[in-house]
Amino acid sequence: MELQTYLGTLRKHLIFILVAIVIGGGIGLLMFWRTPATYASEVQFYVSTPLPDGNNAQSVSQFAQARVNSYVVLLSSEELASRVIRATGVDLDPSDLAQEITAQADVNTVLVTATVTDQDAERSLLIARGVSTEFPQMVDELDNAGRTSALVVINIVSGPTLLPGQASPSLRIYLLIGIAAGLVIGVGYALLKELLDTSVHTPADATESTGVPILASLPMDPEMKHSPLIVGEQSATPRAEAHRKLRTNLQFVDAAQNASSILVTSSVPGEGKSITAVNLALSLVETGEKILLIDADMRKPQVSRYLDLANDAGLSNVLAGQAELDEVLQPWGDQGLTVLASGSVPPNPAELLGSQRMRDLLMDLTSQFDRVVIDSPPILPVTDAVVISREVDGVLLVIRAHKTPRNEVSHAAASLRAVDAPVVGAVLNMRNASRLDQSYSGNYRYAASPRRQRGIHRVLRRDARDYELE
Repeated sequence: MELQTYLGTLRKHLIFILVAIVIGGGIGLLMFWRTPATYASEVQFYVSTPLPDGNNAQSVSQFAQARVNSYVVLLSSEELASRVIRATGVDLDPSDLAQEITAQADVNTVLVTATVTDQDAERSLLIARGVSTEFPQMVDELDNAGRTSALVVINIVSGPTLLPGQASPSLRIYLLIGIAAGLVIGVGYALLKELLDTSVHTPADATESTGVPILASLPMDPEMKHSPLIVGEQSATPRAEAHRKLRTNLQFVDAAQNASSILVTSSVPGEGKSITAVNLALSLVETGEKILLIDADMRKPQVSRYLDLANDAGLSNVLAGQAELDEVLQPWGDQGLTVLASGSVPPNPAELLGSQRMRDLLMDLTSQFDRVVIDSPPILPVTDAVVISREVDGVLLVIRAHKTPRNEVSHAAASLRAVDAPVVGAVLNMRNASRLDQSYSGNYRYAASPRRQRGIHRVLRRDARDYELE
């Protein structure tokens, strides 16, 4: 993943990351309130060694520093704790009290600081006073016993003093730990999800999976579910303009291949291939061409539903010899679009689509119309699209962005290549427009209703499952 990809991933999951940070901070705050407060008292000792006659002062100082390291350990011993308990009367076990006493020595000095931490401030100070009296006596007994002159002298230079405020927990530390943990979890989740996500996201992903050029990226539109056709008010939207771009790119491809019949299909159901076929036909009609739209998806026909046309008789009835072609062709609108519905659901759609009668019908229709757009079933569940793909001039593969796995797209493209189908390109459908994509549009804007403007950002963030268009 490149830096730009990382930044895009973090931006896409920014809401989750922020929520994780807030939750982490909340947990840190909760742990702060649930952790018992402790208080600390300190007392500082100065370790000195009298200088006998004839001794070097430096060697005596080094001896004192060496003793300091031993005294740090003694301050946390159970022996000293027992002495403090007897002297102060605190109700603690020696082992528990020893754990409350910590000590440290300043580097290259003979200063030792003992710190007593306890949940009760007064008891902390009481224990520190006990340490201040008992520790010098304990050292005197250990180091000076039986000597005419003291080898080591312990003096108190500071304390015992109760430190201001509570020693722990620290609200700032708990919050920082919680926020940092939330940030790590949020960012880790975002990056892991991106790494494990095998769906097609970008035109580059689609091209890599199919091996064909991407003719258009159709944006996710908040009005798509309720107003799928690019007519009326929807004809002035970015989605409509994206279909016109598809039309233009397809015409450039056709200039070399002369594709009079275009088959629109997809890898799996739910990628929007039917509505893409319908809107492609509507955009082609705008050029003044005479367009025929055929619904060859006899298993789950959608064209007649989108265009609000009858589906009692259609392609299946013509292929079965139950109806004449002129009887089932239905004009739509006033710009030259004609529709051939799928008709009655047959028991053998693949056989009908692969028949000689279907080949003859396509030859007849391409001679009558400037362009024939055919909607077919998805490739992987059934063989219908692969069967008919050999009889058309061009195949357009629709891919649903952010959902269709790359391996399924690759398998669908391989199925088409296996029969030498003339795949002219692919369409990346329902794609979330990135900031980079939006910057390409410059100052061009499309009119939108107030309701659309209010809902566009909310709906674009909604998961694409809300747009289950065939």
